[in-house]
Amino acid sequence: MDKGLGAVNWWGFSPSVDILSYLGHVRNIEDKNEVNILLAGAGDCRHVAKTVSQRMRHSKNSEEPISLHFYILESNLEQYARHMMLIAILLRSSGSMGLQERTELFAEIFANSLIRFQTAQFVQLMANQFIKMVTDFDYLENNLPVFDLSLLKYKERDMMEGIFKLWRKAEVEVFDVKQCWDSRVRQHLGSRYDSAKGAFDWDYSMKLCDRGAEIISSHNYQRWRKTGVAFQLREATYDVPNKTLASGLVFHVDGQRIGRRGKQLFSPMIDNVISSSLDQKL
Repeated sequence: MDKGLGAVNWWGFSPSVDILSYLGHVRNIEDKNEVNILLAGAGDCRHVAKTVSQRMRHSKNSEEPISLHFYILESNLEQYARHMMLIAILLRSSGSMGLQERTELFAEIFANSLIRFQTAQFVQLMANQFIKMVTDFDYLENNLPVFDLSLLKYKERDMMEGIFKLWRKAEVEVFDVKQCWDSRVRQHLGSRYDSAKGAFDWDYSMKLCDRGAEIISSHNYQRWRKTGVAFQLREATYDVPNKTLASGLVFHVDGQRIGRRGKQLFSPMIDNVISSSLDQKL
């Protein structure tokens, strides 16, 4: 199981939780209008989205809703970048993007290995803005003040800038997600890879349906296991790699540390930052 998960936890392992619904068990918040919440290793923004959407249920005064401060701790900077992208989509105004379009865009970027060309253009556009935000806090405050990146170190902000620069690249060759997904499936199934369709059908019938997920059709599940495409919400072509799922790792080759993200080598500056960071941890 752990071999199939990989090194980066893109998606959480639990249902979304309204954090405020649990605070009454540990403290009295009747007179408290400000709540600080630490989310460690959540993997995605599901808890943030649900807690914010339901905070009015816990507010005693509708004119003064509870002020929420989320402190998010993840093991990879790519996850912080994904948090920024997904939350920015959720916060877009109805005037700039309709609810249905926003929902489809969120689902596509959140879960699909391959996305539409229009979605890829949106990712590139947002990546340019995020680059300005991580390098200029005044720009961040003016355009997306819900985020506070001041607790990140300078080298971490430099690495996040590198992540966003990868996202804005139009070339699909920098992240061959089809090959990456197939390699992961091959590693996960092992000797069962030659009969992958039967293995997928067994997992669907004996595991997924037993857990009450019959709403997912066998066809959609098979497609997701084979290609990594979870949602096909429109009659469109899904053929562009979702670069927000490209993670960076450092490999040891002949005694040297080689940093790779997708199929792309890290720049020398980023590679040095990673190496120095590893030295400190060791």
